[in-house]
Amino acid sequence: MVQVNKTVEKNFKYREILKQRRNLKGSYVKVGLPKKTGEKKHKNISLTLAEVLAFHEFGTRNVPRRPALRKSFDDNKKAWKKFTDKLLKAILLRWISASKALDLIGLKLKEDIQETIRKGVGEKNAPAVLKAKRKKGNGEEEPVQLIDSGQTITSISYEKVVK
Repeated sequence: MVQVNKTVEKNFKYREILKQRRNLKGSYVKVGLPKKTGEKKHKNISLTLAEVLAFHEFGTRNVPRRPALRKSFDDNKKAWKKFTDKLLKAILLRWISASKALDLIGLKLKEDIQETIRKGVGEKNAPAVLKAKRKKGNGEEEPVQLIDSGQTITSISYEKVVK
């Protein structure tokens, strides 16, 4: 370990900074449908939530590709980098802990993915799908491609992995 004189130790809490760095090393955030949530059955069909999201993300023969996760990443990666840089600075200044920073990153990414889904991704719904959604819905808003029951969008979450 690096030798630090007492003045530096007192003023900058160097050992605390090293501890926070160790807390971050190898730690990360997973965003989407964590295993526990993704394995739940969708309430309208006999598929898991993860399967439904994957079918929309990559498309199938009968379902057009609507890549909400990838679009959210592409649209937000610069803002996410800026956000994480600010959090790293806050950790170094001891304004927040590494664990809290990971939570804030998870929340930000989760909210941005949900917003991407709310805005709509990919091809518009087919006329028959629109008609069915309007019949189920309140009839005031235009139905969005990836939102039907709302179960998948509300299940988007994050999981913090601390090494």
